[in-house]
Amino acid sequence: MSQNLTDSIIKKLALSRHLFFIARQNIESSQDLALFSGINLLQDSVEVFFLALSEYTSANIKQNASFAEYFDKINLKIKPHELPFKNRLIALNKIRVNAKHYGIQPNREECKICLIAVHEFLESQSKETLNVSYWSISLVDLIEDVSIANLLKLAEEFLEEEKFFECLISCRKAIFYKVEKQYDIRPFDRDDIPKTIIGGRPFSNAPFHAKNKQYIEKYVETPENYIVFDYQHLYQYLMEYEINPTDFWNIRRLTPAVYQKDNDSPWSVIYEDPILKESEFQKDAEYILTTVTNIILNIQSKEKKEKRAGTGKVRHLILKKEKVPVYVKTDKKGKVFAYTSEGVKKLFTSQTVTIGFDGEGPYHRIISFKAPFLFGFVHGEFVEDIIEGIPLELMPLGYSENTGIEIDTENDKDDMQS
Repeated sequence: MSQNLTDSIIKKLALSRHLFFIARQNIESSQDLALFSGINLLQDSVEVFFLALSEYTSANIKQNASFAEYFDKINLKIKPHELPFKNRLIALNKIRVNAKHYGIQPNREECKICLIAVHEFLESQSKETLNVSYWSISLVDLIEDVSIANLLKLAEEFLEEEKFFECLISCRKAIFYKVEKQYDIRPFDRDDIPKTIIGGRPFSNAPFHAKNKQYIEKYVETPENYIVFDYQHLYQYLMEYEINPTDFWNIRRLTPAVYQKDNDSPWSVIYEDPILKESEFQKDAEYILTTVTNIILNIQSKEKKEKRAGTGKVRHLILKKEKVPVYVKTDKKGKVFAYTSEGVKKLFTSQTVTIGFDGEGPYHRIISFKAPFLFGFVHGEFVEDIIEGIPLELMPLGYSENTGIEIDTENDKDDMQS
């Protein structure tokens, strides 16, 4: 959608839209003082939009140009087309000057009229001059997670087609996968839950008391109830990824709840009756699409900044012989967890300890689900070589990408994921 626009123009449009939303919130406030902020921010939104248009059209506009100059210079570049709402936007600028420089209270009705005009101006000129949707120009194209990006691109399409309720649903799905899914307790709806993650216990950031079949039978009435927040963890997560908690809770309030068991399962959508008319969802859809996109980008940016040690590739030990002891600790004199099986001379390793508790070494931490299950340390005297495998991101189905655990069969893999 925004392939022909530079990053600089995209950022200006995103800033303009951000200022517009804050301006609208202030203008629609019942407090008179909020009108001062609203009218100033509304004018700023338009001015930043003009800067984007001037950059796109290569209009030579000097610093501190008036609104009239913006119109004249840009109109020369887009002939025979002309920018609309010239008189109304110049009037907006005059109201802003009176409010900012002379302290004159803006008239509430005039502010509302200006808000409508600016909304129409920004929306129409984004389509006609820039060939993009003003409300969805984000930054969606910068989202690297393909599944999330596709959901938000679909939301963009729904917004352009004025299917605002569907837009809200698609946005909520993106938040479900990026934030809510980590609090899913559905995998605990079984009697035989292993006690440890190593043994195959499902992982969830939900509170401990909710991760059992008894809780699920008592409290889960609809699919959305499978998402149970540990609020302390949630707020730490929001702060870590610089997500405004108010925006997050607004998303949950303004969008239908959704749930999906896995990628191959159908989506369940839960909403309150009666459904309003599509037009009544427009403001919510515009705000939610922008907010969700910004949240996803915040998370993506933070994740990319996190540095991890190592090559990002799998390493394997090549053993000198079969039936090698696997120690519980880095100590040959200590307890042996188990012995490797006949025919097994290659093991995944995730860590090397140069000197163990016994003053010897090196020791290599290993883990394998090949029978018998192995977890512990192999002494370097039993290792012939250490080989580097494929990058983690190219790891085939024989591995668990989340844990680096080698899985011998498809049945083992199914057992871990169930």
